[in-house]
Amino acid sequence: SDPVRHPEFRRDLYHRLRGVEIQIPPLRDRKEDMEELAKHFLNEARGMAKRPLRGFAEGAIAFLRERSWPGNVRELKYCIEAAITFGLGEYITIEDLKAVASAHEQEHRPLALAEVERRHILRALDYCNGRVVDAARLLGISKTKLYERLAEYRTQQ
Repeated sequence: SDPVRHPEFRRDLYHRLRGVEIQIPPLRDRKEDMEELAKHFLNEARGMAKRPLRGFAEGAIAFLRERSWPGNVRELKYCIEAAITFGLGEYITIEDLKAVASAHEQEHRPLALAEVERRHILRALDYCNGRVVDAARLLGISKTKLYERLAEYRTQQ
């Protein structure tokens, strides 16, 4: 609907703003902005992590620069937030970003989310040297729930 027709929108303000057009190139054309944007999104989403976060591991920013980002800045923000949620260490790694990026590129989101969860659980187990109790604690789930998930993964193979 036309915003000028709404009484709360002033007609004179509309005409002032209408003359201002800002052209922002797509993220794929602004690789030099990638590090600053990634750090901004990391700082913005730091509270989502259940662990201390120090920043990006070596090579992570270079990995971000290599991508085409068809979803532009929103896709980058999602990628950083998901890497924080599913990552395990103090740094966001290339592996964290690859897991999120590959899941994001899947056609069927429910399958992609399940695959991201599966990889995350397996990485947590690897990180905890196979100790289920420690991995469950790290993941914030019960060991029973973790055993259920692992049984699901075995039946899917």
